[in-house]
Amino acid sequence: MTISTIIVHYRTPRLLEACLTSLAAATRGIKSEVIIVDNSPGLIDRQLVNHTTYIANPFNAGYAKAANQGMEAAGGEFLFFLNPDTLVHPDAVRALLHAARTVEALGCAGARLTNSHGTATSAFPFLRAVEARWWPLIQHLRPFTPSLRINRYKKICEEATEWVEIDGNLSGAALLVPHWVADKIGLFDERFTHFGQEHEWQSRMARLGLKRVFVPQAQVFHYEAASVKENPKATKLEVQKSRRLFIENIRTN
Repeated sequence: MTISTIIVHYRTPRLLEACLTSLAAATRGIKSEVIIVDNSPGLIDRQLVNHTTYIANPFNAGYAKAANQGMEAAGGEFLFFLNPDTLVHPDAVRALLHAARTVEALGCAGARLTNSHGTATSAFPFLRAVEARWWPLIQHLRPFTPSLRINRYKKICEEATEWVEIDGNLSGAALLVPHWVADKIGLFDERFTHFGQEHEWQSRMARLGLKRVFVPQAQVFHYEAASVKENPKATKLEVQKSRRLFIENIRTN
C-alpha cells in the first residue's frame, strides 16, 4: 500500500462527497486506501463510504484523537491527512509523493492551499506563547501589518514555484507524512482538540532534524473551517481550552 488518506469528518457530508470524488481522481493508479473517522455519525450516506475504512465515533472526539484513530488503522507507506472541505487537484498527490521520495530526511510535505480569494496561507511560524495567546487578534491584523511573522510565510506560499523547506510548520489540511516518521514521533497530543495539534506534532519533527517541505505543485482547494461553522459556540470554547493548554506546553518545554 502506497498511501493511506486519513479524513476526519464533522458535519460536512456534501463537502466530503466532493472531496472523495476529487481524491479518487488524484489517486488513480496509486495503491491507496481511504480512512474516514467520523465525529458526527449518522449524517453520511453509507454508500459514500462503502469503499473506505469507516470509523464512527459516538461523539465529537476532536481532531487529534480522530486523526490518531486513523493513523492506527493505516497501512500505507505514506499518510495523507486531508480535510473533508477540500478539493484535490488531479496532480497534487503525485507531486507530494515525488517530493517525499526525493527530499532527504523529510518529515512532511504540504500542499499549496487555495481558496475563493486566491492562495491561502499554507505554512506558519512556530508560535511563541504570546503569539498563541493573541492569535485571533494577529489573524485580524494580518492584512494591515506586513511585518507580522506569519506574512513572510504567506508570501512564500504565494510566490514559490519549487519546493521550499519551511522553518515552521505546514497546514494539516493537506499534509503528507511518511509512515515511519509518524511512528518515530508518535501520535498527536489529544489534549489539543482544536488548536495547536499540528504545530506541536511538527515541532517534534523539527527536534529530530526532519524537514517540512512546501510543495507548490501540489494544489488543493480549501473551503476553510467549514466544520467550525456547523457548531461555532462549542468550537470556540474548545479552541480557547486548547490554546491555553498549548501556551502552557510552550512554556514548560
